[in-house]
Amino acid sequence: MQFIKSQYAVRYNKTGEQVRPFWNERFSDRIFEEYRFPVKEFNRQNSGIMHNPVKWAMYRRERYKYSSIDFYVDENASSPVKLIFHEYYMALGGSFQERADKLLRWGEKSSEQ
Repeated sequence: MQFIKSQYAVRYNKTGEQVRPFWNERFSDRIFEEYRFPVKEFNRQNSGIMHNPVKWAMYRRERYKYSSIDFYVDENASSPVKLIFHEYYMALGGSFQERADKLLRWGEKSSEQ
């Protein structure tokens, strides 16, 4: 991740828009396994990222084509890129619907904040 972020910053700075650090503390990295409850933290953050456009009232979830949320909440959804379910997402429940419902509830909570 550090390499990706550094390359992005270098290329952006070459455009002349700015010549200073690109990333701030908001974009720090942390390994999920270091959290006390890694499964919960992974899914909380994953849901928050997928709901960001909704949270900021930019789009309705159903119309935001750049989000991967449909992959997690619609069993028949297709994706232009290959996606797989992370083991932490799979730990949310025994069925697809159970996992989808829990992820959507977390997303609704993050949208309210």
